[in-house]
Amino acid sequence: MAVIHEILKEELERLYELQELYKNKIKDLSRGSVQEKDRNGKLYSYIAYRSGDSVKYEYIGKSSSDRAAQVKDQIKKRKEFELKLKQVRKDIKEIEKALK
Repeated sequence: MAVIHEILKEELERLYELQELYKNKIKDLSRGSVQEKDRNGKLYSYIAYRSGDSVKYEYIGKSSSDRAAQVKDQIKKRKEFELKLKQVRKDIKEIEKALK
């Protein structure tokens, strides 16, 4: 039984490290969502995000620009990391419960 206990401890350590890694990656990526607005027949991209109780819009550029594609990619990666972080937190709770 001691072997299983040690394996669970090692897994818990690994998950804590993974949790910190995901938190740091999420912090470095753009937050919010990309909104496209039509202005005089041209599409422009904005990042929409919450700041307190209000929603802020930050101009990115034309929807066809490289910057808009880069921001969309960053937001997609952020959402993937957020899902992974959620799963890691769930796994941590299960292991902590098993170690009690």
